[in-house]
Amino acid sequence: MERFVINYPLNGTEEKLFVEQMDHDNHRFSLEREKEDRKLYDNNPIIIEKSQSGTWVLSTENGWSIDESQVNEIGRLIENHKQGDAGFETGVNAT
Repeated sequence: MERFVINYPLNGTEEKLFVEQMDHDNHRFSLEREKEDRKLYDNNPIIIEKSQSGTWVLSTENGWSIDESQVNEIGRLIENHKQGDAGFETGVNAT
């Protein structure tokens, strides 16, 4: 599965979030924060998934203290990233 980075402000600090796709339908993703020592092993990764209603929800404990609107914003950032990839692969410039 694909792994990529998005930037998002958490608790007033711009963070690199490492996103890993967990299904083939682009509905479930694992997120880890970059640690100070630049290791990827976040002690509190979260999993978000797109609900049937189209909103993004946490499917793990909220160890990051983020609210529903932030979860939805992160989900939209992930969707935008994925749509950008798909648009290039299937567009005029596809190889």
